[in-house]
Amino acid sequence: MRDRLVFLCKVSSKGTIFIPKAAREYVGISEKSVVILEVDKEKIIIKPLRVTRVKIDKETRLKIEKILSEEYILEEEKAERLVKR
Repeated sequence: MRDRLVFLCKVSSKGTIFIPKAAREYVGISEKSVVILEVDKEKIIIKPLRVTRVKIDKETRLKIEKILSEEYILEEEKAERLVKR
């Protein structure tokens, strides 16, 4: 298959873009896929998010959960401060 495909797409009034089936299949985007949208000067690049699962021990998992929990609390506090402004 070719290295590059080009499609002409319209943007709806709500900003949505229909990605043609051939383009989705070419890069591995399917229904409910999560994509990365990158804006680079005059370009918008849409890439599928590739998730890699890794096995970790219980101690490491608990440390990660603690850090994420603390981060979540900080983000909630930040949101509350912004709402009060």
